[in-house]
Amino acid sequence: MIRYAKIVYLLSALAVMPPLPDGWCATLDNVTPSPTAVVEGPQHTTLKALFVSPKATIRLAATNNGSGVARAEYRFDDADQWKTLQGPLSLSQLPEGAHTLFYRSVDPAGTQGQAQSLSFSLDTTSPVSSAQIGSPNRTAPSGKTFISANTTITLSASDAMSGIAQIDYRVDGGPWLPFREIFTIANEGEHRLEYRSTDNVGNQDAVHILSLITDTTPPITSLTSAGHSLNSADALYIRQPTAFELDAVDMLSGIATREYRIDEGGWLPYEPFRVDDRTTHVISFRSTDQVGNRESAKSVTIKIDKTPPVTTISIGSPQVTSTSGATMVTDSTFFTLQAEDSQSGVDASEYRLDRGDWLPYSPFTIQEPGEHLIEYRSIDRSGNVETARSKTVTVDSAPPSTVLTVNRQSRQNGDIVISATASQVSCTATDNNAGVKTVEYKLDSSQWLPCKPFSISAQGVHLVEYRSSDRLGNLEPTRFVKITIDQTPPETSLLIGTPKTVENGVYRISDKTVIALEAEDPLSGVATSEYRISGTSERYGSEPFTIATDGSYRISYWSVDRAGNREKEKSATVIVEVPKPPPAAVIRPLAKERTADLAADGASAPDQKQVLPQTAQPADSATMQASDAGMPSDTYSGEYPADTAVPSGPDRTKEYTVIGIINGVVIAVIMLLL
Repeated sequence: MIRYAKIVYLLSALAVMPPLPDGWCATLDNVTPSPTAVVEGPQHTTLKALFVSPKATIRLAATNNGSGVARAEYRFDDADQWKTLQGPLSLSQLPEGAHTLFYRSVDPAGTQGQAQSLSFSLDTTSPVSSAQIGSPNRTAPSGKTFISANTTITLSASDAMSGIAQIDYRVDGGPWLPFREIFTIANEGEHRLEYRSTDNVGNQDAVHILSLITDTTPPITSLTSAGHSLNSADALYIRQPTAFELDAVDMLSGIATREYRIDEGGWLPYEPFRVDDRTTHVISFRSTDQVGNRESAKSVTIKIDKTPPVTTISIGSPQVTSTSGATMVTDSTFFTLQAEDSQSGVDASEYRLDRGDWLPYSPFTIQEPGEHLIEYRSIDRSGNVETARSKTVTVDSAPPSTVLTVNRQSRQNGDIVISATASQVSCTATDNNAGVKTVEYKLDSSQWLPCKPFSISAQGVHLVEYRSSDRLGNLEPTRFVKITIDQTPPETSLLIGTPKTVENGVYRISDKTVIALEAEDPLSGVATSEYRISGTSERYGSEPFTIATDGSYRISYWSVDRAGNREKEKSATVIVEVPKPPPAAVIRPLAKERTADLAADGASAPDQKQVLPQTAQPADSATMQASDAGMPSDTYSGEYPADTAVPSGPDRTKEYTVIGIINGVVIAVIMLLL
């Protein structure tokens, strides 16, 4: 029986076969591996060469029907050393140009296959794209290129290696389109043309951007004389031989030519020209822009006019006439001029204030208060100037001033009036110019009413608004006064802190219990709160307080609001119980030897959880604290002379603090320390 193991000896042509263990066998392998090379990724094959992209890889594969393949080896071009293949071969590190890959396989028995080769050209260079702009086109000094709706655009590209696969373009961020034929951009305005090309192995050049401005609008030309522009439908009246100029504008590509002709003469290149005043003439004119857009011809008829216009002034509202006959206006009153000319027509109107500079007319106002002189005139299209006319006006923009009186006392804007009785209100207004027209008031949320003396008696907070206007409509800014009618006294509460107990309405407190007053008045507010203590002596005040002496006391209290309403006195009875201090305790430092003995013996009070600490004190005083975690605590505070008894009885004046301690625990601690 033959036994096969997982590991067998693979032998090539061996002269001597080594002895095998009992039951093993060996197979002779003299078949060489057969490798292949496969290009994966962007590639392009032509009659001349195989072109590949640096993004492509080469995968080597080998077969052997005998013992199989152990490894693949390769080298590029003239390299001497074979390298073991670890995976697909990357071409990104190779320089651009022609290359040859040599490769072979080795089987487990060490048999090397015959070396084979693959020749290819590595193409790493992107193509070069260009755009050709047809006629008409113009590049302005700013660098912008202007075209017409009929200007053709051609795209081209070149690639010295694998060749051009495709040229793409898009306009104004639209979808990318393949370029197949010349195209135009017909819509007027600025456009963004982007284009690029791709070679046969996927190399793509950077996107080229070309800014083009399509101009489909012809220029606009105007005929001017002495600085005045003439419309095509107008007839120009002149009073003497007159010079003319053409002014053309084009918002895009710019003006290329301007032309004119007189009557039925031929078209002439533009230069300033003159027309005589002997007869009527017709001037025609037109312009062409830089991309061939030509304007339709316009014409103007020239006639004779030597009569100036007539101008009148209108004064808007508001305006009034004073008793002296003066015209009164405000800073919002508009002045308008109307001019007429039955021949050439009005070319311009102008005005000036107080002998100042002449200004081109448009409806105007006068902001500066006081008297002003307005002068105005017009000029017709043939240059006839009217003799100036004038008007005097007085500007009054100041509103009246109103005074509100409450209970015969003048009040300022924003004042707050507080009263326990009804308030009498009246208002008066003055105006030194146009005179007062209306005086009115508004109470709370009511409507505006003519201001006559009135009374406010309802309890609560009232808002009185008031204002006046003059005959010109100058309205005074709304002013206000708040009036509070408060006929209800405050409500005061006695606040008693802790510790305290209550029995039959009588409070039992300690000398540490804080007593305070709390008062409320929803209308005018609390002015003062006071109390009086009756007992062993009388005491008055308003601040929070404590009572330090044993005894029964009667506390009377009340408050007064800002309207003067006084609350009826209230009272409460308290009994003050001052806690008695504990017996004096003398604490001495524990000797080090005694401390060591106690530590060694493990001596301690059975229920005591901590030893009272002793702290440094002034020479004539000491402070003691003791506590027991299992006992309730009371609090006292104060100082007493060291090593002396604490005074007791009704005459004591010092306060003491002992936290969570009772006399038995204190004595046990002292005995332990001694």
